[in-house]
Amino acid sequence: MKTTGVQKVAFVALAVLIALAGAGVLDGGAL
Repeated sequence: MKTTGVQKVAFVALAVLIALAGAGVLDGGAL
């Protein structure tokens, strides 16, 4: 089923977005 693949891609994209957002917050706090 394609649903599983879509969910996996969405999950990875979300995880990356959260990681980038977290890094941005840490950088903003450090600066």
